Amino acid sequence: GAHQVVYTAGTQHGLFVTMMALAEAGDEVLVPDPYYATYEGIVAATGATFVPVATSPEDGFHLTPEGLEAAITPRSRVLLLNTPSNPTGAVLSEGEIDAIGEVCERHDLWIVCDEVYAALTFDRPFSSPFDRPQLRDRSVAVASISKSHALPGFRAGWAACPAELAPR
Repeated sequence: GAHQVVYTAGTQHGLFVTMMALAEAGDEVLVPDPYYATYEGIVAATGATFVPVATSPEDGFHLTPEGLEAAITPRSRVLLLNTPSNPTGAVLSEGEIDAIGEVCERHDLWIVCDEVYAALTFDRPFSSPFDRPQLRDRSVAVASISKSHALPGFRAGWAACPAELAPR
């Protein structure tokens, strides 16, 4: 419902306010690598530690549950996903999101998903952690109309999240 959506000045602002609500000094934010250029700064603004998680060309630059699991420490707090990915173009399937989500559930991690390219998956179906019933309570879907409607200057974005997170 409307109480689960925070309107923002674009995707980057949405990622920033979300990360500020979820992470702080002493926490770690895990980010599949390669990643979008702004992510390091967004995480740095929270005081948390940026932890790149390697992906490989052999896996199509898709984050694997095994790769994620290996990067998790007791300080891990958030997984910052980007699907479809900029710069790799990787589009995570529903099954991949479920497997990654299972790791996040086990380690009590939030999933923040940059979904600004959701309308540009071409021949692959788009899937969001926020759409998965078992992950909805730990997921935030962030996007804007900048790519889908070719309106980057309009600064119209949102973060869809659990209702109790929205006020934060």
